[in-house]
Amino acid sequence: MKLRLVIYLFLLPMLFHAQSSNTVGNATSIGDDCYLVTPSQDWQNGAVWFSDPLNLTEEFTIDLNINFGIYDSNGADGMVFVMQTVGTNLLGVAGGGLGYEGIIPSIGVEMDTWQNTDMGDPFQDHISIISDGNVNHSASTNLFGPVPASSSNSNIEDGEFHKFRLDWIPDMNTLEVYFDCDLRISVEVDIINDIFDGVTQVYWGFTGSTGGSNNNQSVCLNEFTLGLPETETICNGESIQLGVNGGEGSSYLWIPSEGINDPTEQYPIFNPLVSTYYSVEYTDYCGETQFQNVNIDVTDFSIDIPSEIDLCNNEEFLFEPDVPEGSVLLWNNEIESPTFTVDEEGSVEVYGEYLGCSDVSSSMVTVNPLPDPLYPPEDVIETCENEVVEINAYCDGCVYDWGGYDEPIYYSVNEAGVHAVEITNEYGCTSLFSYTILVTSSPQITLDSLYQFCKGTAGVLSAGLNSTNMNVIWNTNDTTPLINVTETGEYSVYASNLCGSDETSTFVSFDECSCDIWAPTAFTPDNDGVNDVFVPIIRCDAVSYQLNIFNRWGEVVFYSTNQGEIWTGCVHNGDYFSRDGVYAWEVSYSSQSDQLILHQARGHVILIR
Repeated sequence: MKLRLVIYLFLLPMLFHAQSSNTVGNATSIGDDCYLVTPSQDWQNGAVWFSDPLNLTEEFTIDLNINFGIYDSNGADGMVFVMQTVGTNLLGVAGGGLGYEGIIPSIGVEMDTWQNTDMGDPFQDHISIISDGNVNHSASTNLFGPVPASSSNSNIEDGEFHKFRLDWIPDMNTLEVYFDCDLRISVEVDIINDIFDGVTQVYWGFTGSTGGSNNNQSVCLNEFTLGLPETETICNGESIQLGVNGGEGSSYLWIPSEGINDPTEQYPIFNPLVSTYYSVEYTDYCGETQFQNVNIDVTDFSIDIPSEIDLCNNEEFLFEPDVPEGSVLLWNNEIESPTFTVDEEGSVEVYGEYLGCSDVSSSMVTVNPLPDPLYPPEDVIETCENEVVEINAYCDGCVYDWGGYDEPIYYSVNEAGVHAVEITNEYGCTSLFSYTILVTSSPQITLDSLYQFCKGTAGVLSAGLNSTNMNVIWNTNDTTPLINVTETGEYSVYASNLCGSDETSTFVSFDECSCDIWAPTAFTPDNDGVNDVFVPIIRCDAVSYQLNIFNRWGEVVFYSTNQGEIWTGCVHNGDYFSRDGVYAWEVSYSSQSDQLILHQARGHVILIR
């Protein structure tokens, strides 16, 4: 349990032990907060001043024990409690002036034990409220009295200590004086404005003097209280010590008793779990009961973060504690932020403050590895049609999800594409692995048995392969799907891949042609009206017409059996646009005059958009 001791200078009697005092003239300190203002000698004059001023805007009480000595008929002269703004090195006139006469501006409580008839003194030992250093009761500076000091005894020079109490109530501009527990004076006076011209901080102390008669005159500080504060704030789990001081013979009762170590103590220790409004019934040594209140506001501030955090590699965690708005959080003694993100292993500590309260919390962060299959994915798994592919994603202690299938090994039959598995290891870390399967077909060559070309031209033979992923070789030692031929003869082609092979041959002849052909070498299908299309021009009436256009892989991207049909750059008669580049074309036709001869023409055209 944390204990915070708050010492209100206005509450604790030790205030006077800490106050700085200055004795002037014949006054001396005799210890234990007691002062001999005048020794029992003729024509003594002394004063005691305290450097810590009184605040006239706040309510306060002055409690004193005063001894006026043992001599009555030949004892003199008395003392004055004084508040003034001049300083702490003042001393007024001795004798009947009580060491007070001449101190301006000031207000005092005169306690006079000698009758000076010329100053309006009654025969009894008396008290009065006087001002501006004037002890004459007939003057306008006499604010109240004189009245007998004691309600039961005309003589207070009895060698006993008498209780003196002064209460200042600023809200009512009321000054009250008690002597031996009896209220002797209650006067309404605007001390701040009428006496001190708006000054609120005043010095205070005691003056006293003797003349031709004398006494040992002394003062002991008893109490100096301003009361409890309206509100005191503590942090949850802390304690605070508060109290009021009533001196000897006083009693106390704190209500409610919850959260108090002893509700009858003068300065109990408070440790409420929630904000609580306390009241103290205080009975002083004079048997008077007062009530004072204090609200102890408990600030509930704590930082709650997980004590342990488990992360997977490449994950991060956001610490976002639920704290009151306005809280200040410091992470790992360097980063001030309401939140903190961590992605590394180690300890995390956060220190926070809110309305004077603080808390510390910590967390240990562990970073766990991701799943690590014994057989990690390949870029591409190549297989042939109808072959079974075994994908092994095994890792120790893992669970698997292939989209409903939960075994480590996945079997695929003729399923080209991407096959993904979600793997979760023993730490609960999950990764997604993808395996790409490429299904390859066995080679199939499409080649006619006879090709006839016009003399003087070059013919093009196409293997017409069903796949691009093949090895090709002609009997001409060419290794491309398309070859140019210029001589009559037999031509053969062999194609193979990992799934098989195919082989075929054709006969090529070159004949005289009465019908030739012309074709552009480039076109720009951008719809600007210039060179937008490609079409071969045959300079005769052709029959049995067929146009084929091939890409670089030997695949047919356009064909037509209509001599007048144009190519606009579309693939497969309009499915999508072909890319810029070089394309091979082949035209087969017969002339009207010689339909038995099949002519073939080949060339290249550049497509430019």
